[in-house]
Amino acid sequence: MQPAPDDEFNLSVGVDPAGGVVAPSEQPLVLELSDDSFDSAVMNNGLMLVDFWAPWCSPCIALTPLLEEIARDNAGKVVLGKLNIDENPCDALEVRRPRDNSPSS
Repeated sequence: MQPAPDDEFNLSVGVDPAGGVVAPSEQPLVLELSDDSFDSAVMNNGLMLVDFWAPWCSPCIALTPLLEEIARDNAGKVVLGKLNIDENPCDALEVRRPRDNSPSS
């Protein structure tokens, strides 16, 4: 479980289980991502900074306030997506693997 941010960084967290498009005025600052919602959320929510984090990862926890500040300062321009790699290992592994984007012959 992710620790609660300081009051200064108390952001509304939105979860869009379907990964659908969220209107900019209704766009949450932080989206909790899952293996099921990752692809759709990243493709449909404009510019997204994805934080691949784990509850046991001290640097991940230390970066949380900074990432939330970036999301707050850039509200309407960027969304912070958070993916717990312990609960959602599939997408964390997929992103790490190089993808062959070369055209087929």
